[in-house]
Amino acid sequence: MPSMSNLSPAHPMAKQCSALNTFWLIKYLSRHHPEVSVGEILDQLAQKGPLLVENIHTGRLEAVTQDHLTNPDYWFSNDFILALYDAVQQRVPDPRLFYRMGRTSYRAQQLIKTAIGIPLLGGEKVVAKVSHEASKFNRTRRYAILKNIPGHALIEMSHIPGAAFSDPVVRWHQGMFAAYARLLGATEVDIAYRYLQKEDCPGDREQVVCRFDIRYTPPNLLRRLFQVFIGNIPFVKKIIEDADLIQLEQKEQILNRDQIIRERTEKISQLQEEVAAAERQLLEQSMGGGFAHEMRNALAGALLELKAYRNYRNQDQSAAQVLEQAVVQLFTAIDRLQLQYQLPADEIGREVLPWVETIARLASELGDTMEGVRADIERGLAITREIQDYAALNQRSPGQDEVDLVAVLHHYGRKFAGQLKEQATTFRLEGCEQATVLADQGHIYSIFSNLLNNARESLAGVSVGQERRIVVRVEPSTDKKHYQIRVSDNGPGIAPEQEEMLFQPFYTTKPATGTGLGLGVVAKLTSLYQGEVTLSSCPHQETTFTIILPAAPSELS
Repeated sequence: MPSMSNLSPAHPMAKQCSALNTFWLIKYLSRHHPEVSVGEILDQLAQKGPLLVENIHTGRLEAVTQDHLTNPDYWFSNDFILALYDAVQQRVPDPRLFYRMGRTSYRAQQLIKTAIGIPLLGGEKVVAKVSHEASKFNRTRRYAILKNIPGHALIEMSHIPGAAFSDPVVRWHQGMFAAYARLLGATEVDIAYRYLQKEDCPGDREQVVCRFDIRYTPPNLLRRLFQVFIGNIPFVKKIIEDADLIQLEQKEQILNRDQIIRERTEKISQLQEEVAAAERQLLEQSMGGGFAHEMRNALAGALLELKAYRNYRNQDQSAAQVLEQAVVQLFTAIDRLQLQYQLPADEIGREVLPWVETIARLASELGDTMEGVRADIERGLAITREIQDYAALNQRSPGQDEVDLVAVLHHYGRKFAGQLKEQATTFRLEGCEQATVLADQGHIYSIFSNLLNNARESLAGVSVGQERRIVVRVEPSTDKKHYQIRVSDNGPGIAPEQEEMLFQPFYTTKPATGTGLGLGVVAKLTSLYQGEVTLSSCPHQETTFTIILPAAPSELS
């Protein structure tokens, strides 16, 4: 644990680290690890010496409390922050804990404006922006950008002499860099880091902590436009303005500080939910109501023109077929004229035949090309229909019919039995013999067909000869008021950095064939019925999607 020697009974701790570093830690723990008591941690740390800060209003010294840790106007010593991180890590022995905190820290109200503005910048500017912002919250660290080109950046983090560092700090930064890369719209983000020794750094320089190697695929046009539009919607800007007003409210009513902090925390949570809802609403309006509609009209028009080509002048033949027949008739006419006028056959063949052969070849190639165009147009229409269907889910109302989940899953197994057998995949249904929910049967089938189709596609990555299995287990939850349905497969799995993006629209791990909407449909329909969907994956072992849905009232009696 870092030394706490810079704290003394007579003096407050050094002002080196902003409470923005602790605000999100407290927020994250309260949501995901409520069993961790921050008060107990502070009492433990205080046993090594008083933890004193200067009250920003009265100037008096006072012991650090959780209220100080969630007030961004306070600053703490670097040693205290590291000791706090280590104490939290001891209570939550998850090696990815601080990575996850860093991945979600942009959701803190104080960082919302920076997060929403990220898509307006290119990848190179994002690197510079994030490095600059990070340096403002900790006065003991410095950031140097060694390389910054599209798709690749190297950032070196160092600390001033005498300041310490720890693994949680580095993992927090790794998660933070990953989060801002995702906000940019980048995919295939990979962030590695390594610690450097002092001798690795020539010259009279500060001691280097570590070097981050950030690699990513810059966003394509569609994702970039989607991300950029978010920051320009009036109601999103209104959310940001409201957040600033919340800060002013707190400063004006500081005499009732404890109550204001609680209200502010609730409002921040509400703002975060509104930002997420704004993103979804933007997608539905711009992609479903606008872009997809216009694209469908354009593709439908192109398909009509193509049909006119395929039925040239209502002759039930394509233009290419008519052209091929015209070439045959031309040959016949040339033969007739050659006999009628005694024209030299070899000269006619030499002068005319090459051109006729070219026309015939082009007619054949034109037919093949137009057939490919037809297939592409029909796929485009299918994609736009899928986008419009996804957008329309926002207007759907939950069904009120009694639907047996087990019967729906058995129906899927029967329907795709042939494909499962051809793929050498075992499909097994375990648990309850009946599980009834109030819903629309089409909605329930859509939820599980998307999950099961994803599982089947994932198993294509399992080597021939190895076991391929899909196991669905249906069982009541511990409160007996819900059903828990686990859909598991033993495919290649999902990388940790992809997990948080899977339910986002247009994010796909199958860019050649997928639209990235299937799991978005699952999330939206599950939410429609006040349910939940979660994911856990151990690469090359097992991937499990868990759906929780309320049981029908008849099941509770």
